[in-house]
Amino acid sequence: MAGVSSIKHAPLSAPKITPVPPKPSTPLKPTTTEVEIKTNQLATATKNTNHTIGALQVALKSIDQMQPLAQDLANLATPKNTQGNTLKEQIQKIYDQALYQGENVFTKSYENPNLQFKSIKPDRLLVGDPSTSKAFVKTLEEQKIALSDALKKMTPPNPKEDFSTLDPDQLKGLDKAHNPQALKAQKVQDLLHT
Repeated sequence: MAGVSSIKHAPLSAPKITPVPPKPSTPLKPTTTEVEIKTNQLATATKNTNHTIGALQVALKSIDQMQPLAQDLANLATPKNTQGNTLKEQIQKIYDQALYQGENVFTKSYENPNLQFKSIKPDRLLVGDPSTSKAFVKTLEEQKIALSDALKKMTPPNPKEDFSTLDPDQLKGLDKAHNPQALKAQKVQDLLHT
């Protein structure tokens, strides 16, 4: 064995790999679509309108809950402090919990100056004084009407529900337009090349 070398090789072993600790998660970069939505004025206006509608719906629901309690407070025959205080506390609790995205809907500043609810102040109710309770009931009713009107103006009508605006004459021939058997090869070519 003259041609065989007598060099001894070290046994092969797997390389040592030291584990790398995971990198702290970094916030994801916004997608192009998200950036476009944030910078698009129409998208921003739509988002703000939707948030306002949400806040107004919370306010309307809260007023609906406060009204019967305020009416009961106004109708107390004699000043019953315990019952009156309980009613006032319930009204105040509803008022305090009327939140939309963490902000009280009655103290929130709205872009539209007609949407201000600063006149609803249950902390000014005086138990045993029916005039403040009756004024509060009146304020709630006025604000409820204003809220309902504002929501109607901000919420577009559902086209699926209102068919009174359709003109039957404009619908004539629509059945022929969607008939695939009436479609000719030349018409398809014309449509594809226009």
